[in-house]
Amino acid sequence: MISERPVAPLWNRLGAFLYEHGEVFYNFQGLRAFKEKFHPVWEPRYLAYPGGLRLPRILADVSALIAGSYRKMFLK
Repeated sequence: MISERPVAPLWNRLGAFLYEHGEVFYNFQGLRAFKEKFHPVWEPRYLAYPGGLRLPRILADVSALIAGSYRKMFLK
């Protein structure tokens, strides 16, 4: 779960901010509402990384893997 608490790590707070205010870039809340219709069981997933500023690149790589390529990440 993404945390907005002041003591949460910076990446957690950034993720919470993007979820709340990033509708211009992606319909996060609409996607969540759509998935709720299927009564999913939400389970936490963790990603270990070496730290520092490597996380954005790692998340981009994971997104490209899920989408099939970097190009497909941005095509609708």
